[in-house]
Amino acid sequence: MNSLKYWDKLYNRGIISSSKDFLAYSKAARLSKQSVKAINILEEAHSMFPTDKLIFMELKDLYKNFGFYDKAETLLKSAVEVYPEDQNIFDELISILILKRDWHAAIKELKKVNNSFEYEVKLSMLYKIIGQPEKANSLFDRVLKKYKKAIIEDEKGYRKIVVFDNGESRIEFYKCLKKTDSIILTFDSINIGWHEPSFAFKLLMRENLDILAVRKRKKETYQQDLTQQDYVAAATPIIRGYKDKMAYGFSLGAYNALYFASILNCRILALAPRLSIHPIYGRTKIIPSFKMEHELSFPPNDAIAPIIVFDPKNALDNRYVNESVLKSFPNATLVKLPYGGHGIAPHLLKMGLLKKFVIDFINGTIPEYDRKKKSASSIYFRNLGSECLKHNKLNWALHLARKSLDVDPADKNGIKLMIKVLKRLNRYEEALEFARESVKLVPNVLDVRLYLVDIYIHLGQSDNAETEIVKVEKKFGNKKSIIKRKNIINNIKQPHIPSPDIKQIS
Repeated sequence: MNSLKYWDKLYNRGIISSSKDFLAYSKAARLSKQSVKAINILEEAHSMFPTDKLIFMELKDLYKNFGFYDKAETLLKSAVEVYPEDQNIFDELISILILKRDWHAAIKELKKVNNSFEYEVKLSMLYKIIGQPEKANSLFDRVLKKYKKAIIEDEKGYRKIVVFDNGESRIEFYKCLKKTDSIILTFDSINIGWHEPSFAFKLLMRENLDILAVRKRKKETYQQDLTQQDYVAAATPIIRGYKDKMAYGFSLGAYNALYFASILNCRILALAPRLSIHPIYGRTKIIPSFKMEHELSFPPNDAIAPIIVFDPKNALDNRYVNESVLKSFPNATLVKLPYGGHGIAPHLLKMGLLKKFVIDFINGTIPEYDRKKKSASSIYFRNLGSECLKHNKLNWALHLARKSLDVDPADKNGIKLMIKVLKRLNRYEEALEFARESVKLVPNVLDVRLYLVDIYIHLGQSDNAETEIVKVEKKFGNKKSIIKRKNIINNIKQPHIPSPDIKQIS
């Protein structure tokens, strides 16, 4: 702030006269979080020094950062005239036009350039985006012949354009730098945000496919801001001209694949489709916290046969598939993986089958479940063990919990199952020792730490429980589950105050 006051005084006295001074003055305003003032300073500087490149670029950055794309476009067009040979300025102009989604204006500018690998690839993508596949394919074929060396040496192997962005959801178009007549529409699962690679990106890019990916800004959100109308408007021109149109997703992404891509009559691979906030088929603990904006049912379509991979033993998923999915898609093909749980994708991955499932789907065949592979997945043993525990088959549950942990000793859900079983068998000392060792193995898993606290409380070891809960609070903060146990421990340590029962973590 002191720096800005200093520059204000100089400006008011008429001492500021050079472009360098104006740039420093604007920087002081930005650092003081007075962005409008910083823009005004640079606009004045630009009127005084209309050919100064640094002022051009600083003002452009401010316009861009604050979404003043029209002003940025006007500024950059004048800069291109002043510096016609400066590729960086032209790049920025194209970038702004794409941010504006002004595809035709971007095409008009790019058509002025004849000898650039990057520009010609981008131009071919823009023709795809506006629904002119013939022009796009013709130009891209020429690129493949003309720039063979550049393509071979290219490290990424693709180019990306964001074709839709409402602030919460994006649709990203990825063009692989190889000839292809196939595109796959992907949808991020619940734990993916748009600052990470899109769902299954690495696998799919190796399969010589173009990708149209639906992304979301924040993890643990349910993409209710994206409408079918917006999706169809963005996707329809792009997928025009592809011979094979596919869609793929897991859990929330599988739900979105059915909700959005079915309208476009794509081939669909949906792994464990679920929308946890669905008021009928969702999770009761989650439903009240979110508002569902989508239609309650999928758009009915008997012209396609989506492949639905799910666990029929999972009550939530089984009901959703049979009561909702099949009603909208009566010709769906069901691939059942008993005791795979809702986490079908990680279950397939652990069995070494996920890649095969996806490639079989891409190649037009129905994936087949090799039941012999189930022993490679800790998830299978854990889910079967949980079912045995539910039906009071405790020795079987214990055996299966051990089998699960033999495959993956650090699986937090396998650890939780083992502790639950040992407690049900009244083998608390064994549960205590196992929980202590598990905390060492997975120190960052809160549930396991709380299981240890619960065992200490049950065994009357309030001092040990208190010591552990202090460590837990220090590491994980002031969470409700931690406060609850602190209160229980305090009540135990105070005479004549009955201690409340502890409800086991689910």
